[in-house]
Parts: sequence; structure tokens; C-alpha cells
Amino acid sequence: MIHRPKLMIKRKVILNNRGHYRHYSADYNPELGKLTGSERPQCPIIDLELYPQVKTEKQLLRGIFERWGEGEYLIFAFLKGRKGTWVFWKGPIDEQGFLRKKRVTKFMQAKQKIKEEMVGADSDEVDSLKEDIDIEREFKEKESDYGLMGHLKRSGLLGHFTGWEEEPIQNKENFEQWQPKKSEEEKAPSNDWGIDKSRSKKNQEQFEVWK
Repeated sequence: MIHRPKLMIKRKVILNNRGHYRHYSADYNPELGKLTGSERPQCPIIDLELYPQVKTEKQLLRGIFERWGEGEYLIFAFLKGRKGTWVFWKGPIDEQGFLRKKRVTKFMQAKQKIKEEMVGADSDEVDSLKEDIDIEREFKEKESDYGLMGHLKRSGLLGHFTGWEEEPIQNKENFEQWQPKKSEEEKAPSNDWGIDKSRSKKNQEQFEVWK
């Protein structure tokens, strides 16, 4: 059975006038004051298996915008049967559209540095530097995954702004509530994706104000 990933939705929050920032839960509202630790709301989770109608990058991001508004988002993904998480999507979303940011990997940094060293180098040095690129490429395969990875169809070019009107969304869904609420008696099984989603009644009341 082929599973679809679950997505953890975070949003960039500017901490001070010097531009320092953190990525907190998309439900976090900095206007209500600074909170720390357990006081912050839990990151919302979107289980794509519950939304078979969401097939494209644009459908997902449009739903996120309608639910949490504009901002710079960081979306982590985790998949049943696979260890760890990866960055599924990263970039700004607003009323005009979205921009999926390019990932700057260690390989890309090393490759750029080697290319700069090629400028003014003689032929023998260039050949040696090209070999260095091939060596760095071997380590590239060991880097962590990034991106949609075939789970959703891409709707725009990487690093280029994409407007909502550039691809009409068919069968627009109501994204007011991404996660179906469980009854207080129902608890997530211990092997449910490695995450315990059950909450006490007290916590439910505490986080209600952030919705």
C-alpha cells in the first residue's frame, strides 16, 4: 500500500527589530504576546491521506493560505514506514500567490566555490577542479531529501513566483478545518506515525484561543 505523507505546518515569526526569527506553529499568534515552551500551540498536522482531492502544490498552498493567512511557511513531512522527516516545502504565500524557495545544499555551496576557483586557472588546474566537483557530487547523494518528491504535482517553477490565477483550481474544497477533530474519548494508537495526537481537555481549551 502506497501512503501519502503527513505535513507539519510552521510559519516564520520575526522576534525583534534586528530581523531574528523562528519558525513556530502556524497557529502561533505573536500579537497575543511572547510565549515559550509548552505555552505555544502545537503545530497543525495535515494528513494528505485524508484529502485525496488535493493533488497539486497549488491546491495545498491555497488551502494553507485560506486557513492560516499570508506568511513565510516551512512545511515538514513524515511518511509511515520511513524514519525521520524532510522539508516538504518552504517559501512565502500571500493573496497573490506563492514562491517555493530553492534549497542551498552543501554540494551547491562547494560547487560554486570550485567554479570561482576555476576563473583564471590553467587547463591542468581546471581538470583537477572538475574532479573535485565529481568528488563532491558523491556526497550529494547522502544529503537529506527535500521537496514534494512526487507526492504532489508541482504547480510552479522552483525559485519563481507563481500566481493563483496561473492555474485554475478545480473542485475547490473548504479548507476551514484541515484536521477532522477526534472525540475526547478517542485517542491515537501508540503506533500512529510515531506521534501522539491525543490531548487533554485542559490543553484543548488552552489552544482554542489560537484558532
